[in-house]
Amino acid sequence: MEVSISIREFAGILEQLLAKSPSKAGQRLCSERELAGRLSVDRMKVQKAFELLVEKGILARRHGSGTFVRKVPQIPGKAAKVKWGDRVLGAEDLFAKPSAAPRRQIRQEHRRLRLALLPNENWQSESNNLVFEGIEDRIKQQGHELEIHTSHGDAGKAWPQLVEELRDNPADGYILWTPYLPILNEAFQGKHPPAVFIGAQTREVDLKCAPIVRVDLEDALVRGLGLLAEEGYEKIGLIGFDSLERQSKVEQVLYEETMSKLGRSYRAAIFCPLNEEAALERMREMFAAEDRPEAVYVADDIVLRNVLPAWKMLGIVPGENLAVISLANRRNALPTAYEWSRIEFHPFQVGRMAVDSLLQEIETAGEEICSFEHLGVWIPGKTHRLTQK
Repeated sequence: MEVSISIREFAGILEQLLAKSPSKAGQRLCSERELAGRLSVDRMKVQKAFELLVEKGILARRHGSGTFVRKVPQIPGKAAKVKWGDRVLGAEDLFAKPSAAPRRQIRQEHRRLRLALLPNENWQSESNNLVFEGIEDRIKQQGHELEIHTSHGDAGKAWPQLVEELRDNPADGYILWTPYLPILNEAFQGKHPPAVFIGAQTREVDLKCAPIVRVDLEDALVRGLGLLAEEGYEKIGLIGFDSLERQSKVEQVLYEETMSKLGRSYRAAIFCPLNEEAALERMREMFAAEDRPEAVYVADDIVLRNVLPAWKMLGIVPGENLAVISLANRRNALPTAYEWSRIEFHPFQVGRMAVDSLLQEIETAGEEICSFEHLGVWIPGKTHRLTQK
């Protein structure tokens, strides 16, 4: 006998169940037809309830694979038992049973995979070069092959040419920066081979519950400002890299929001191109003002190397009359002569994680989503505390 319940009530029950253990992000739900049969509910009602939870960001649909948990909902207080007829439902009632098919073996002795990389427009930057080293190292270690496709620069191809190339000669899997999702979808009409995405701004991109390797530069910025606030500084500035307009805008907004949460009214955010002349002009703009900062978070170690000569010309000494915390990439040495306080990332390992995630995606045919979030490590030096206050 079919259970009489509204779509919104049913969606609420599903949300309650998804908040319970063993629910976790990446798990695949059973099909609409199967769930309707298990719970004696009209299949259309299940479909509509799923759609409501997709709109709330709790579920994600993946074409050809099913419906997945995108995030585990947080329900305040102790979760109540969900009674359904003469029994109590648990989260496990919603999930598909593991496939009985054996896992595909992708070791070198079984198959040599051809993996492809679609980098972004800044792919030859120092940080990205370290990511690529990690990708190449892991792929070589696993005995696979790597191709690099670009649609920009001297060796790059025009967008239509690259679409045709990908369509005519598909790889077994793709590693790409988030801006390249549209080109992959166009090449394969939305049914592209397994792919993993690397990026720092992936929270704003709908990746349909695909594997993500997220380098959390936003967390580093918030932590850097917070650490300087803990030292008692009121006037905390931000120095970023003037690269992509969107990235600078995100950092600007995040800086202002964080300063508000820290109870600081001071605002001074400067974004520098990578040349010393421009850096000097921006630093004069920031420090010639009467209301100059006491402390700064430098959101890119390459920028730090460019602004340091300008600071010397302006008589600014990190750790003496300016407190500094910088982002740092391991294996990219920061300027010598200072014991830098820094939040350190390891781009080489990011590349290795991306390959591991993609191989997992290929091996399990998308049934097990393996995402990573790479957080910076706080390494206190001597530049975040002033000797002259």
